[in-house]
Amino acid sequence: SGIEAGSGIKAGSGIEAGEGIKAGWGIEAGSGIKAGSGIKAGWGIKAGEGIKAGWGIKAGEGIEAGEGIQSQLGISCRLALSAGLRIFAGVCLWREPSSDEQKICCGKLESGTVAFGELIEIGMPEPESGGSESQGGADAVALEVVIGGVRYVPAAS
Repeated sequence: SGIEAGSGIKAGSGIEAGEGIKAGWGIEAGSGIKAGSGIKAGWGIKAGEGIKAGWGIKAGEGIEAGEGIQSQLGISCRLALSAGLRIFAGVCLWREPSSDEQKICCGKLESGTVAFGELIEIGMPEPESGGSESQGGADAVALEVVIGGVRYVPAAS
C-alpha cells in the first residue's frame, strides 16, 4: 500500500511503499526511499542512500540522494538535483516510455552522472533582492517543460 501525509515524512532508516509515497511537505530517510509507483513531495526529497520509484519522482524543491536515483517515468524538481552516483529516468520496463517520460528536469544538476535520460536544467531562482526592481518586463524569458503531460514552469519570485 501507499504512504501519504499532509505534512512531512521522516524516517531514521528507509521508507518503502508498495504503491506511492506523497507528502505535502518534504520526504527524508536516513537510508533509501523506494515506491512501487510514484514519489511526490511539496518540498524536497532527501535520502541517505538511493531513491527508486516505479513511476515518476517529483519535488517542489530539491532532490538529494547519497547514492543513485532511478525513476521509470521521469524526474522533476524546481531546485538542485544531487546524487552520489548515477541518475536514471525513463527506464520503464512495461512499455516504451515517451521522450517526456525520459526527462530529468531540475533547476541545476549539482552532482551525479546522468546515465539514462535527458537532462534539462531550467536554472535556479534568483535570490530575492530588497530593491524595487520590476519582475518580468522586456528581458523576461518564459520557460516551460512538459513531462508526462504535466506542464512545469519556474515559480514566480
